[in-house]
Amino acid sequence: MFCLAAVFCGLFIGGCAGFAAEAVSSIMITATWGPQPKQKKEQEEVEEDESEMASIDRQSEIEEPDESVQSSSSSLFRGKESITTARQQSTPVLIQPLTKIHHSKILLYLIKWGLITLFTLFILFFIPYNFDLNAHVYLKEWLSPIKITQEPLICSVNVAVESHASIIPSIIDHDTCFEFASLIHTSNKTVATTFHTHWASKTFSEQQLNTIRSFLYTQPPSSKLIVWVFDDGPLKQSKYWQTISSDNRVQLRKIDNNDDLTRIKSNKDLLQLTILYRYGGVWFDLDVLFIRDLSPLLDREWMSQGSCFESKPKRFKGGLMHFFKDSHYLCEMISTASITNDIYSRVYDRYLTHGIKPWAILPWCYADPSQCDTGMPGAFQSVTFDENKLSNAFVYRLHPSWWQFSYGSVYKYLVGSFK
Repeated sequence: MFCLAAVFCGLFIGGCAGFAAEAVSSIMITATWGPQPKQKKEQEEVEEDESEMASIDRQSEIEEPDESVQSSSSSLFRGKESITTARQQSTPVLIQPLTKIHHSKILLYLIKWGLITLFTLFILFFIPYNFDLNAHVYLKEWLSPIKITQEPLICSVNVAVESHASIIPSIIDHDTCFEFASLIHTSNKTVATTFHTHWASKTFSEQQLNTIRSFLYTQPPSSKLIVWVFDDGPLKQSKYWQTISSDNRVQLRKIDNNDDLTRIKSNKDLLQLTILYRYGGVWFDLDVLFIRDLSPLLDREWMSQGSCFESKPKRFKGGLMHFFKDSHYLCEMISTASITNDIYSRVYDRYLTHGIKPWAILPWCYADPSQCDTGMPGAFQSVTFDENKLSNAFVYRLHPSWWQFSYGSVYKYLVGSFK
């Protein structure tokens, strides 16, 4: 297939180059050739003829010529005139110097076909090669240095220092991350886990319904889901919500006005941290689809990696995380939330400076496999993909946008698998 495409592209480039050469030659021939000044010898002959005729005219004014002389002069004049005309007609047409208009026309044609050739070569380059466009623009460190200071621990004073650390690869190249994820298998021993999410939209959409359906389809029967809301009226009236409201694994929990959570409802990060600190479990946003059972990952506390190319201050996003009830990590983050918006990275570095192992980082391919070129296609792309590779991930994040309306092949495949 590639060879056939290369042949057709080569023929296209050759045709473009030939057409460009023909066009340039046509312009040079039609626009730049014209009459040229005569050669020196021919010019002298013409001037000599003209001087003789002028002499004859002067003589005719002085004296009255007879008829024979006039006839002879007339014949001579006509003869010389015919000779001059014949010489002018037989004079070869020579090349005239190019004008500015001619130069501009040639330049425009060269630019036009040069761009077409470059574009074709650009397409040919991307047929056999892959190009990673995951780039980030940020200030250099000497302009905006990241200062890590050893801050005192607020809630973790008596935490024992662990001598080992969990190493989970987060390699971008090839399928190493997905291959490592495939080695994690579901065990027969499951722990009852509570999943939490927060609904604050105006309407309960079909996509949000599919998120909850994916939870019911992939997670064990011992797990349950609590949907936290401040106003349950619109949700109860939704036709989509009514299709799952009867399932005893899904609970709707309205936050009472007297609850302390009401005071922090505008702070999404602090809200979810406080809920996890009270009850423990897994927090997820309503823009994901579950692919696998998370039970093998629930023996430790973790947060999902922001993306495969995350920068240090933005290594966490808080869209998917698991912590135990009364976790000292959560206590530390809640106590820091009033100081800075960069909660997760700041507390993570704080543990490192004290020699205490922080929470684990769930690699990007586990919970957000569409964020790298070596990962899966985006939720809105209608392309072919490797189903076995997708099945190694645990969660698929959708990343919905207001300008994207139609979901693609990965989304339709996952939704169809648990309907």
